[in-house]
Amino acid sequence: MNGDGLRPVGWAFEQTGGIVLEVMSDRPAMQFYTGNHLGDHKDSQGKSFGAHMGFCFETQSYPNQVNMPEIADQVMVTPNRPFNSTTVFKASVEGQA
Repeated sequence: MNGDGLRPVGWAFEQTGGIVLEVMSDRPAMQFYTGNHLGDHKDSQGKSFGAHMGFCFETQSYPNQVNMPEIADQVMVTPNRPFNSTTVFKASVEGQA
């Protein structure tokens, strides 16, 4: 993702209810999961999810970053270099932000 520091990295809009989800993060990469295989999973009340009934923005480092010598040290955690990151999810309704 372009940029450094805490910045906008994702956005979703649900047209019927006007629900907006904004994602800001200081991470360099993100996985977007579309919920294609949710059909066999159940919620806490036992109701089945259908395919595509959810999605997830997963902010992270590059999947193979530990094997990239020029930036591997950015994901190596030690007592002197603890992991610290910020991701913000902002939910609103269009016209009420």
